[in-house]
Amino acid sequence: AIRTRLQFQHKDFSTLATEAREKLEDITQLPIEMLLMRWINYLVMDCKLVVTGLLETNGPAETRIWAQQDLARNVKLCSIARNVPLLTKGLGRGLEDGILIIVLCAQLSSYRKGRGVEIEDLAALDLPAEARVAAACISLHKLAPTRAARSVLSAQD
Repeated sequence: AIRTRLQFQHKDFSTLATEAREKLEDITQLPIEMLLMRWINYLVMDCKLVVTGLLETNGPAETRIWAQQDLARNVKLCSIARNVPLLTKGLGRGLEDGILIIVLCAQLSSYRKGRGVEIEDLAALDLPAEARVAAACISLHKLAPTRAARSVLSAQD
């Protein structure tokens, strides 16, 4: 934990502040679980902003980027992503149904690819709960940096 804190001290964590009066020193003293929750919430909020933009650009027919036959499904996916609750009560709450993980993976994937979240990154949100959790595991596997990391997570986790 000490080594991790030392590594974190050289990063810009101002985006993880939840109050205007919170300073970098306050953030670096937070428990690791709280830092992770704030980072996840930051990514989820970023994704919510992107999907809000997608919804706004698909209003009137002249500005629409989605085909008419995909419109209802894509609006549903964006609405689900926009309504994902932020983590407030610990890491165990809100992860069970896979929705938050899919939104998180979509945002991380967009960062990795240097683009905004695309609607296909959110396609698993339309699946039943059990299939959605399996899809969340697949999304996490794609983001894992090593083969060993890919073998750690299963749908039961």
